[in-house]
Amino acid sequence: MVKEFTMTKSEDLNDFSEDKTNKFLWIIPGLIAFLIALIPTLSNAWPFTVDIYVHARTAEVFSQYGLTFIDPMINPPNGAAITSPPLFSLILMYVGDFFKVNYFDAARFLQPFLALFVVSSVSYVGKKFYGNVAGMSAGFIIMASYLFTRMMSPLPETFAIIFVPIAIYMFYKAVTTRNYLYTIITSFLFLVILATHQSTTSLLFLILSAITLVLTILKRDNIYIKNYLIFLSIIVVAGIIASIGLLIFKPDMASTVLTYAISMIKTSVPYNDPISNAKYLIYLGIVLIFMLIGGVVVLKRRSTKDLFIIIWICVLFIMSKSYWFGINVYTIRLLIHLLIPLSILGGVGLSYLYLEFKKKEFPNKSIRNTLLVTTCIILSLFAVVTATSSNFETIPQYNSQPYGSSNITVPQLAPPTNADVELATWFNQYGNNKSSVLSNNYNTNQFLVATTGQPVINVGTSERIITNGFKSSELNTYKIGYFVFDKRLTFPSNTSDKYLDQGFLYLNSKYSIQSILPSDATLLYQNEYYIVYKI
Repeated sequence: MVKEFTMTKSEDLNDFSEDKTNKFLWIIPGLIAFLIALIPTLSNAWPFTVDIYVHARTAEVFSQYGLTFIDPMINPPNGAAITSPPLFSLILMYVGDFFKVNYFDAARFLQPFLALFVVSSVSYVGKKFYGNVAGMSAGFIIMASYLFTRMMSPLPETFAIIFVPIAIYMFYKAVTTRNYLYTIITSFLFLVILATHQSTTSLLFLILSAITLVLTILKRDNIYIKNYLIFLSIIVVAGIIASIGLLIFKPDMASTVLTYAISMIKTSVPYNDPISNAKYLIYLGIVLIFMLIGGVVVLKRRSTKDLFIIIWICVLFIMSKSYWFGINVYTIRLLIHLLIPLSILGGVGLSYLYLEFKKKEFPNKSIRNTLLVTTCIILSLFAVVTATSSNFETIPQYNSQPYGSSNITVPQLAPPTNADVELATWFNQYGNNKSSVLSNNYNTNQFLVATTGQPVINVGTSERIITNGFKSSELNTYKIGYFVFDKRLTFPSNTSDKYLDQGFLYLNSKYSIQSILPSDATLLYQNEYYIVYKI
């Protein structure tokens, strides 16, 4: 006879009876994360991450044109679609306008606060699931991972991650207390995430769906299906209301919004390389030690909250290994999502060691307190080492990648090099803001449009125009007046192929730059890395 899972009221209580520690312990890790994040924030003039060029530019567009779905300065005259959800860029815009600073400085201002809220969110949910020590421990453990860098990065994903553990905990409360108010809160948090980041929305949907399916089968209780259907209904109703509002008040925007929504769905699962097993060890590191201890505890007990955490981890792990099934859709960034439930599980492990393990051998509470405090200090030092690393802000941290029997240079994307800043300064002083910039380095184009307002050509169009030989019809269509050549983007080859597309457009070193340009191209400016031509 199969043993039936049952739900008891005690499942929502703390696990360890002696956890009579201060209920505000969960706040400490977030505050320390804030202070640690201040170190690189104050010592670097630019925000962490290359993606901020896109979001700073989007904030500028929203500031000039209101909430729109087109950036008129990319691929003029028609412009290019803004495919990212708007909430984070709107926040960036309001912070910049409130403090009267540019949007890059607004992003720097947000960095320590994002670290504070991400770590605090994990600590709070860990506390609500497993008690005060577990919550505090989860916060310190998540900081000890090398991925702590992502928690400081001013990205929509970082902002969205703040709400993921709270949404999952609210769903847990909904099914264990049978109070639909928590379901409503879950739906609201889901909508906030939906307005912030596509991939995080998809992952949260998969996690809640898997929890509902598995626990409905194991528990033989329809409360999971009921709450799940209510959760979905609220989202659908919100979408219908928003659509009706658009049709009534902004009918001209309705079709644009539909196209925008479809483009967001298409870009919600970015293609990239699969995650190797070694990267799990490198990026998760010490988290795995405490996770193994906590894993033994929850697997033995398998209460409802334990099953929530286990399913949460399993869904994210399977998604990170999707190439097993012939699907290559999620990047290494997925590890930051996996880190959250692993840290909560690690918090369970450290809490168990503090409250339960070897109580007879170590009955002295002061010794246990000393060990706990020492462990938290060591975990914090891991975060300090990560944040103060000399190449912390550099993307990529390795500047070459294999090509054939040799290596090709991968240009530094963030922070901007001196040559990038000099290039932007030149365009600010001498650029014709009516002529578009074409470049073989798409990141340079994004940096220029964000810092100078110079019209630029996007990735796909740039590649087509360059490889097609700078046809005059295309140059006229997109009002292209400048070509910025990144001198680092060359590759050695004996073949007749002129170009190599490796995320950037590399030129075969056999060919000179003059041999590919229109005959009337004129040299206007050059520095260490760039040459600017009038075409």
